[in-house]
This record gives sequence, structure tokens and C-alpha cells, in this order.
Amino acid sequence: MSSSIGTCVLVLLAEKVSTEWRFTVGIFEYFCFTLGYMSLPGIAYFNRFNSWRLVYVCTSVPAICYSVLAYIFVTESPRWLLTQGRHQEAMAMLTG
Repeated sequence: MSSSIGTCVLVLLAEKVSTEWRFTVGIFEYFCFTLGYMSLPGIAYFNRFNSWRLVYVCTSVPAICYSVLAYIFVTESPRWLLTQGRHQEAMAMLTG
């Protein structure tokens, strides 16, 4: 599931920034993805004497927080708005 979320995030980010920033935003997104995977051994090490359920909760809390923030702040894609015939909303999003 995380790979599909990462792809969606990359597409939405690429649509929201200008062409000169797309490469930098993509690199930053993959840097955060890699940093998350690199933190898993540390989380597991600090919870090595606890149940695997606690490790699962510790790794799920950031994903839940990210999902709540994404739901609040992420808007529809301008490309999707154009395909749905909502041209004024798409143009307002791109210009404002």
C-alpha cells in the first residue's frame, strides 16, 4: 500500500509545482520515503523487549497522522478537475 501512496503523492506534488521545481520536489519526496524506511530498525531496536504489537503501533502512528493531515490539506488534482469539466475550479487552483 505504501508504494501506491508514494506514487500518488509524487503525482500530486508534480502537478502543484512549476516545471523547474519538479525534480527537487521528487527527490525530497523519495528522501522522506527512504528516511522512513531507515528509521524502522531503530524503532524495532528500542522496542525489542516489547510485544510486536507495540512496534506495529509505533510505526502506524506516523502514517495515521500523515493521513489525517493529507485529508485536511490535500485538494483535488487540477488535471482531475479538468477531466470532470470543472474548468473554473482548476484554473482558480492553478492561478491562486
